[in-house]
Amino acid sequence: MIEISKKAEEFTTVDDVKKAIKSLQTIKCRLKKQKARKDYDVEMQKVLVEEQLLKEVRQYLEPTKLTVTVLTEEQIELLDAEETTRAIKSIQSKKCLNKYQPESDAYITACKIEALLIAHRETVQEVPVERIRKTDLLNIIEDARNAGMTAEELLQILEGKLQ
Repeated sequence: MIEISKKAEEFTTVDDVKKAIKSLQTIKCRLKKQKARKDYDVEMQKVLVEEQLLKEVRQYLEPTKLTVTVLTEEQIELLDAEETTRAIKSIQSKKCLNKYQPESDAYITACKIEALLIAHRETVQEVPVERIRKTDLLNIIEDARNAGMTAEELLQILEGKLQ
């Protein structure tokens, strides 16, 4: 965890981390074509370790979102109008994929979640641009707790959301 926070200090934004990951993936791709190298295994291992570290840094800096298929009633209540509309479209897609198996758990769960989302859509209003969504704030808090962030690190992430 300490290694991740130290590595995160090297980057100013999540986009910088994504660029570094892309660069490493390019190096990895080139290295795959050179399997005859004597130090291939060592170099590939270094690249893979670095790539995994950068992916963890990206996750540390960027809040994760829950998938629609695992939303609870409490989490649905926190969604705003835009998120609710996107969630309905997503769950309808999931439901469509399983429509030929109407007895399956995935289909039944998708139908229940869709009904909750449609009912919730009737009660929510649009969020003004200058306000932060409750779900975004909760995701940031949850990620901060999981990562053991200091108050200063949390403030930096929140300031980044303002830009």
